[in-house]
Amino acid sequence: MTREQVDLLARPYCLDDAADGKPYSYKKLIDRARRLNRSQLDSNTKQLIRQSFAMGRMEFRRWIENCRKRGLDLAEILGEPFYTDEEKQLHSLWTDAAEIADFVFTE
Repeated sequence: MTREQVDLLARPYCLDDAADGKPYSYKKLIDRARRLNRSQLDSNTKQLIRQSFAMGRMEFRRWIENCRKRGLDLAEILGEPFYTDEEKQLHSLWTDAAEIADFVFTE
């Protein structure tokens, strides 16, 4: 758990087809990783995404906004960066996608 209460151990992903439209579906995770691979972001940006939980939510959101102002809309590429589950735990969706992107093939 980070100081901002982002749970790094719990992985809320669901393999059930009924969860396909939810941010915690396994298909969404794989889709995010594929989008990250197709985006051709530089290694520094990918590293910041991978460590986004350590920046703090406010600082990370400012960084996302600065990227958007420079023409790189990461939210459009990857969707929302965080997900809050039913138990009010915050999960970093982009971090997980960045961690597995090297192992996911693009189609």
